[in-house]
Amino acid sequence: MAKPIEEEEPQKKAKINHGGFNISEFAIKKPVSTVMMILTMMLLGVMSYMRLSVELFPNISFPIVVVQTTYAGSSSKEVETLISKPVEDAISSISQVKHIRSASANGLSAVIIEFDLGKDIKDASNEVREKVASIRRTLPEDIDEPTIVRVDPDSSAIINYIIKSQSNMSLQQLTDYVRDTIRPKLQQVDGVGSLTIVGGQEREVQVALNPVLLDKYNVTSAQVSARLNQENMDFPSGNIKTNNSSITIRTTNAFTTAQQVANLPIRLGSGKTVLLSDLGSVTDGVKEITSKAWVNGSPALVIAVQKQSGANVVGVIDGLNKQFEKMKTSLPSGMSIAVSFDTSKFIKESKDAAIDELVVGAILAVVVIFAFLRTIGGTLIAATAIPSSIISTFTVMYIMDFTLNTMSLLALSLVVGILVDDAVVDLENIYRKMEEGEDPYTAAVNATNEIGLAVVATTLSIVAVFVPVGFMSGIIGQFFKQFGLTVAVAVLVSLLVARTLTPTLAAYFLRPPKHKHDEHNVTGIAATYQSILAWSLNHRIVTVLVVLVVFIGSLPIAGLLPKGFVPKNDRDEFSIAVQMASGSTLNQTAAVLNEIAKRVSKDPIIKETLVTAGNPSGKTDVGSVAVTLKTKKEGRKENQFIIQDRLRKLVTNIPGALISFKEMRAVDSGDANYAMNLSLTGEDLDELQKIADKVVAKLHTFPIVTDTNTSAGTPQTEININVDHNKAAQLGVSASSIASTLRTATFGDTPSKMHVGNTDVDIRVRLNDAERYNLNRVKNLNIPTDKGGVVPLESISTIKFSNGPTAINRYDRERQILVYANTVSGVSIGDLITPVEEELKKMNLPPDIKYSFKGDAENMQEAFGNLLTALFLAVVFIYIILASQFENFAHPFTIMMALPLSFVGAFLGLFITNDELSMMSMIGIVMLMGLVTKNSILLVDYTITLRKSGMDRRTALLTAGPVRFRPIVMTTIAMIAGMTPLALRLTPGSEGRAPLAVAVIGGLLTSTVLSLVVIPVFYTLMDDLIGWLGRVFKLKLNAKPIEEGDEEVIVVKEVQVIEEPKTLALKKHK
Repeated sequence: MAKPIEEEEPQKKAKINHGGFNISEFAIKKPVSTVMMILTMMLLGVMSYMRLSVELFPNISFPIVVVQTTYAGSSSKEVETLISKPVEDAISSISQVKHIRSASANGLSAVIIEFDLGKDIKDASNEVREKVASIRRTLPEDIDEPTIVRVDPDSSAIINYIIKSQSNMSLQQLTDYVRDTIRPKLQQVDGVGSLTIVGGQEREVQVALNPVLLDKYNVTSAQVSARLNQENMDFPSGNIKTNNSSITIRTTNAFTTAQQVANLPIRLGSGKTVLLSDLGSVTDGVKEITSKAWVNGSPALVIAVQKQSGANVVGVIDGLNKQFEKMKTSLPSGMSIAVSFDTSKFIKESKDAAIDELVVGAILAVVVIFAFLRTIGGTLIAATAIPSSIISTFTVMYIMDFTLNTMSLLALSLVVGILVDDAVVDLENIYRKMEEGEDPYTAAVNATNEIGLAVVATTLSIVAVFVPVGFMSGIIGQFFKQFGLTVAVAVLVSLLVARTLTPTLAAYFLRPPKHKHDEHNVTGIAATYQSILAWSLNHRIVTVLVVLVVFIGSLPIAGLLPKGFVPKNDRDEFSIAVQMASGSTLNQTAAVLNEIAKRVSKDPIIKETLVTAGNPSGKTDVGSVAVTLKTKKEGRKENQFIIQDRLRKLVTNIPGALISFKEMRAVDSGDANYAMNLSLTGEDLDELQKIADKVVAKLHTFPIVTDTNTSAGTPQTEININVDHNKAAQLGVSASSIASTLRTATFGDTPSKMHVGNTDVDIRVRLNDAERYNLNRVKNLNIPTDKGGVVPLESISTIKFSNGPTAINRYDRERQILVYANTVSGVSIGDLITPVEEELKKMNLPPDIKYSFKGDAENMQEAFGNLLTALFLAVVFIYIILASQFENFAHPFTIMMALPLSFVGAFLGLFITNDELSMMSMIGIVMLMGLVTKNSILLVDYTITLRKSGMDRRTALLTAGPVRFRPIVMTTIAMIAGMTPLALRLTPGSEGRAPLAVAVIGGLLTSTVLSLVVIPVFYTLMDDLIGWLGRVFKLKLNAKPIEEGDEEVIVVKEVQVIEEPKTLALKKHK
């Protein structure tokens, strides 16, 4: 044991070792400038933070364009043949088209074009518009003009407002007030996009024609519609110039009352005229209701608000709420406004939770540092790296147009323990120099100079890991861009702080220790570690075999882990979607939805239900029940998914409805947002339907599957009118004339509007209700000829009934049926894909039928592929950095042996916590590649330094290990402490982020423990290999010529390991 110092020796002024330019030495010499630089960075960071938008997830640019075409009254097959396929064929020649999808439903075609990422969305829209225009003449004449729109990822509602009235105000009056008074004021709020009114009732002038009277006067409904369109006008008709002015001429013949519409004269073929009211009734009524809403069982009107693309969700909703507060005082008596769905609530909770995790993690990391350093001054100096690095990072985030979202805040939460690493390593080395007798100033310069390159290498290793993550391709790459680059920036800023501010503060504020330190005098746990290390060096083969067995033994654990795409977040809300039989009325759909809401509301954990039946576009066989749960603060203990499983059992026996539970997703995979989306493609729609039915039947036998459905929906009964073209041509009847007459008579036509104040009221023309549902009457509809006469429909066509699909989907110009399914709580998508694939192989599918998995499964495959690429690039970059650092091609492999050791703990940690091997946990594994090299770099770098000073290899390893033991353990525990709050899942949204922290913590633990022993062993093996190669091939590896004037070299001739008290006694010889 070293002789105790009885009297404090006077401190000697040690010599400063200059080794070229040292930024730390420069900073120490300019303390005021250094502090001002860091304060300036932090000031800019604070200003940037205040300007950063708050979002739930990063804004992702989707280069997707949709061509929408309405062809009222047509079947899905007609829409596919006449519109969707021609549009697909035209668009397929555009460059950078990735996929073309289409959905052909009754009366509506939607062709969705997905372009390669990087395609300018404006150029894409223009090219699509040109292609559609080039084929317009080949499309049916009487379609509504195709519209080209860009897909907006922010198109879903960000908040729902519930409007109720307890007064005598009718639903129509309430709707008018919301449309004319409330909606315009809400649209004034910055960032507000569209506002949709659900459950309202709008005014409409209804012209209900009597087919008997039409026959009497030899007039068709299409002619009436055309007459209304011609006579209802109000537009400029030129101007007259006088000497002093120009007077505008305006032709005004616009309808302002329903009576004016009723008095419209209709010219007959005989030359006489009759009034429109002579052909049927004209009433000032209301539109047919296509959507209804209830909140907790009470009828209500819902305003669903969407934001503009790029607008800040929290800012928009805050502005809306302020606007409502202003309007409350002027609302009619008995009217109330409440919020039912507010996305900013979860965004704010997630942001606050992430910041809480960051702060708690920082505090824990600082506590760990204090536990090791045992000095308040040193701890505070190291701790300055956290706020200075994080706050300064906000500036770069603002410049790069990042937002405060789940991913960027996750990045900062994860690196909070890493940010102090460089500062701790610098500080610990400064302390060691002072313990050896150097004054604080000299120690700060020499210590930072000694390990400067090693610290830079460790930091660049982390950056090398996250830069590839930030530049991954595809939608997944865009999703993780802010995460990867935020980590890289924060770590680089922490390096700057560690190389400037930390040594500056240490040089001027640290106090020398009272006792000198001899690095050869090792006691405590470090002495135990030295003994283990010595044994391992004596038994290298055994050590390698043990580690190899541990590593290989951990690999089966990876196979046992469930596979998933993105971990699910436990939120306070979800929805229950309902698909009724095709053609179901709004009342039938509403009855089922209200029954579902009634059943689930009996559960005491349910806070609110919002029922929406139908939708404003007119589809009455769909609806949903939005369920709001009590929060955890309000006493909820079960997670959302357990509750969903329980509620599902209450509603599965409701007949006539396909019911599925849907939760909010981190990454919306599209395709109805189910866990599994199996795509079946081919041309034979009947064959596709048979296979889809078989798959669904098989899925029903899987206990892990629930909520099965298909995109085909339920078949609907169609009336097929087959025109005899020869007869029609002889009589002068066109197919378009037949189609337009039928649509006007049954579905109705809105050829014009009535102008009332600032409101335009639709004028709808169709047969009266008693006749338009009468098949015999439809058969005898009069169709106009080109000679001015009419012929009955039945005389030029045959009418048959058939069953047809409600919708026809196409994918890359082939027909497609998607099979949907969800999994029960606790089952991953990976557990479902494998058995489904096995069943598909047993079915012996026809060669023209192909299958693939879309949605989460496809995204998971893409994400894992991207992450494996990022992992490979990270390893390559790390090797490049280490080879450059050590000027050696071999020893980087020694350091990188720590990489596979981290897999052991990562897989074991995920297994213990029952987490999926998902995109998040994979990011954690990639992150480990940069973190675990830090310890090995410190160990190997100091070993090489000692060998250069003259120590033999074994002595250098037995000296470097204990010396670097404390900073390695300290930084590892600090990193773990910083991530612990995230791994504990105590805050809203942490369920999705926790697997990343679990993987990192597990990997750090095993890698640190194993690498402290294994890396020195591998170092000796690699060193032996280098020596052997040098002897065999006569290579002068790592040779350094001795220059004249070199100082004497101390060569260690003998090493004696003393058992008690485990110190190294060195006998020196020149």
